[in-house]
Amino acid sequence: MVRFARCKRPFRGGIAMLNGSIIKKRRKELKMNQLELAKGITNQPTISLLENENRPPSVGVLIQIAQKLDLDLNDIAGVPSAPTIQKSLSEAEHLVETYNYSKAKVALTKLVAEKKELNSLVQDRLDCLLAICDMWLTKDWDTAIFNFNQITIVASQHKLESVFPVLALVETGVAYFNKKDTAKQSFYFTEAAKRIVNVTPNEDNIYWYLFILNNIAKYYSKTGDFEQSTLISTEAISIGQEFSTSYFIEMFYYLIAYANESINDGDVTAEEYQKALFFAEYNKNETIIKQAKKHIAALKRN
Repeated sequence: MVRFARCKRPFRGGIAMLNGSIIKKRRKELKMNQLELAKGITNQPTISLLENENRPPSVGVLIQIAQKLDLDLNDIAGVPSAPTIQKSLSEAEHLVETYNYSKAKVALTKLVAEKKELNSLVQDRLDCLLAICDMWLTKDWDTAIFNFNQITIVASQHKLESVFPVLALVETGVAYFNKKDTAKQSFYFTEAAKRIVNVTPNEDNIYWYLFILNNIAKYYSKTGDFEQSTLISTEAISIGQEFSTSYFIEMFYYLIAYANESINDGDVTAEEYQKALFFAEYNKNETIIKQAKKHIAALKRN
């Protein structure tokens, strides 16, 4: 079974300062030397500079060090004093989540014009949201693919494991779907499925995390891989429950019921679609309401 990452509490923002003494103290508590801490992540000199001079490595390396020491990143990394940028970005992000791409692009473009140097995590988020807006406003799939590929390349250079490079992979798959390029679409959705398990869901990224799982599960369902679709949908429901959110839950229940019906040659109960219908009505998802009712009616006739 695929194991998805879990978190304690979200890391908010980027690195303003580091307290290397916390890392050093924790390493010694675990009876670990610098070489052992660095193994599989970085090199010993980087650990030494981090502990003794508070010199930060890349965000991706720091995250891995914190995870290896079972430390919370918020405890060792200061947060940049840019609350206005974070607030404005969150407001623009909500506009993207609600498909209000025109207003979102205005807000995001204003941020680009006003911003000072941003940390990798914030820049990553800003670039991805802008690329999504541009794709759906222009329907220029080739430019969208170029923009999303840039995001994944930059994230790779920074060794950054956040939700947005994975979102860029999914949106690239969507662009190829609209170009009717099945092979390339398959590559990007499959790659996104591999990468998402390395990202930790938290309160800040849970919408996009479940959005990604929703798109991947739908992709597998459309291509007839019902086992993978069900696996991802089931895990997504569990993750949503952990965060007390109903994002896309109607879709996950619908995909599970549809997979069971397809695999078992129609041997599925109406109650399985009833779950999808209940949450679809709660989330006002008219498409799933219509589809679930159609399946329920057909099952009751049989």
